[in-house]
Amino acid sequence: MMKHRDEWEYRQRGPFKKTLDFISAPARALLKESWIEKIGLTTLTDERLEKVLPHIHGKYLDVGCGFNRFTKAYGSGWGTDISAFPGIDFISTANTLPVKDESFDTVSLIANLNHIPQRDVALKEAWRVLRPNGTVIATMLSPGLGKLLHFMISWWDWDRGERGHHGEDDLDGISKSDMFSLLKNAGFSDIKHKTFQLGMNHLFVAKKNV
Repeated sequence: MMKHRDEWEYRQRGPFKKTLDFISAPARALLKESWIEKIGLTTLTDERLEKVLPHIHGKYLDVGCGFNRFTKAYGSGWGTDISAFPGIDFISTANTLPVKDESFDTVSLIANLNHIPQRDVALKEAWRVLRPNGTVIATMLSPGLGKLLHFMISWWDWDRGERGHHGEDDLDGISKSDMFSLLKNAGFSDIKHKTFQLGMNHLFVAKKNV
């Protein structure tokens, strides 16, 4: 079981910790996050957070937030999820956010677009609730790597166990080209892309320019 929001805090990594994490990256991709924390390494969730935090600004909404770690690390914001996780601010689907138009400066969808049915609708909903010049942030695995990782961790897979992601619309990952298409079709522009975690993960940052 992952930590409750109130039991967790984000700690920045020093050079030595980053070196250990770099060496252990393949193993960290396969281990439970509770085990990774016990042996003093950085979880993949925290590494995603490290990459995402610099791009968050203003009023912030995290969609598919789980235990709401990202808003806690940022220091403010709202987290929503389809499941009633401890510490979330409200329950909703990503496709029908109970939020007024142009309410937020940043919206994030971290490691979850592949699990959201009608992901194109979810991104259009993010565009709707963003203010002009707002930012959308997403992270994603490639389909091939996602399929391999989900197979190798199938005995404890949190996404397909506790969260129940295993429907016909569920994907192992989304390719870089498909992510660009999804973002563009939702109305976003100025799309930036970076890889992290030894190239295993992808960060996408785009703007609502009107």
